This record gives sequence, C-alpha cells and structure tokens, in this order.
Amino acid sequence: MPLLRSFLLLASLTTLPAVADEQAFYHITSQQCAVVDSLPVFTQELRPEQIADTYRIELLFPEYRALTSAERRLVPTLRRQLGAPTSPLIRQTRFTDRGKPVLAVSFCPFVWHKGQWKYVTSCQLRAMPLHTAPRATRGQTDAAERWTTQSVLAQGKWAKIRVKQEGIYQITPTFLRKLGFNSPERVKVYGYGGLQQNEVLAFGAESAAIDSKRVADDLTEVPTLRNAGKIL
Repeated sequence: MPLLRSFLLLASLTTLPAVADEQAFYHITSQQCAVVDSLPVFTQELRPEQIADTYRIELLFPEYRALTSAERRLVPTLRRQLGAPTSPLIRQTRFTDRGKPVLAVSFCPFVWHKGQWKYVTSCQLRAMPLHTAPRATRGQTDAAERWTTQSVLAQGKWAKIRVKQEGIYQITPTFLRKLGFNSPERVKVYGYGGLQQNEVLAFGAESAAIDSKRVADDLTEVPTLRNAGKIL
C-alpha cells in the first residue's frame, strides 16, 4: 500500500539560509542569527566548487563593532561556553546535494578583540579543500558520501503539515503565523518531492522525483512559488 507523501516540513531560514558560493562576503545582523544555548549563532551553507574529502573554513576580512548593552549581558555566558576566542569558533557539517558537496557553516559572532568583546558584523567565508581522494578510490568515497551525515531536521524551527493528495497547495501568512512563523520570506518547504512514496523505501533505486535519480536518504527541498506573501 503506497504511503502518500503527505507531510511537508517548514523550516525557518534563520538557521537554514540560502546556499551561497564558498567565497561570498556576509553582513551579520542579530536578525540573521538563531539562539543556540542562549547565544546567537550565524549559519550559512557554502557550495565549494572543488570536490574534496575535507575542507578548512577560513573567515577573512572581519569587521567589528562594540557590543550593545543587551549583548554585554551575555558576556558571562560567552566566557563560560567559548572562553575568549580571538576568532569565531567555526563548526561545519558536510552533506551532499545532487552529487555536489554542501557545507553548513556556523559560528557565534562574538570574539575577544584587542582587549574587548566585539561583534563580527561582516566577513568573508572561504572553503579550502584539504584532501582529495585518488581517482582510483573516488568511487568508494562517493559511495560513502551517498548518505548524509546530518539531517536537515537537526537545525532550524520545524512544523509538519499534512496534505490529502498530490497537487499544488497555497500556504498563507496567516497559516504560517499559526504555526509560529512570523517571517514568510524566511520559510522553506521540505518533503519528498510532492509525489506518492512507497511504504518500503528502496534507497538504492532510481527516483524520477529528484535530479540524482536515487531516492534521497533525507528530506529534500520542495520547489515553491512566492507571490504576494503567499507560498505555492
């Protein structure tokens, strides 16, 4: 019995931003940060042009500002959780989209700079490849990378909605607010491509719903049309 792909997931782009190239320049505001363990965290996804096994994320040309009074109240938490880093402590998670590497990069934008706590207002992020597997072993590496290391559900704010059948659905700002999303422009829709899904998922089989032709092992983003604040 086929199981209808009836669940669409909405993710706040506060923590799931649009994918960018690996050398873009970013302006970091408090509105772009999600609060994680009482501290703001900026997250960005990078698409390196060169495929490699591992990458080093470089934060270049940072610009700073003084902390606001509200941010100064976070200093005890900063010291307890981060110490006094002179450069943002960067975390990265790698996954594969349509056979290409994507790096989810995140960091808290507070640093200890010239004897004071500062907020990083802008910087450039660069993904530097560290090691590329020999061509003879590339097939084994690609097979290992077939499976995502972290689901998209691990970050962001999510809500699950049910649809009764395949088709085009309209999501209104009012409906989003009822789900707790106040910024429709920062919402993405995830699911299984909007089609019916067999009850038994054959991950090694081909799928007409996704470009990779293989059944995804994680939720994939559903194409949307945005018009007058509504999402189709």
